[in-house]
Amino acid sequence: MNESKTAAAAPDLGSARVLLAADRSEQREVIASILEQRGYDTVSVDQAAEVMSALQRHAIDIVVIGDSLDGGATAAIDPM
Repeated sequence: MNESKTAAAAPDLGSARVLLAADRSEQREVIASILEQRGYDTVSVDQAAEVMSALQRHAIDIVVIGDSLDGGATAAIDPM
């Protein structure tokens, strides 16, 4: 019995726009580079306070938040 193995294809998200929120520029640059090589459009911010503004200015499909974002990312995106 000859079974051919095929790798699972990555989901096609078309031209999804990703918001990268991280205070470390190296972290943002590496992640943006990887995503852009795979066809994603990226928007980057370096402060938690900029997250809501970026979400209002751009049609964002995916948000990636760095673990050391200054000011607390949760506070920036929680309107309460």
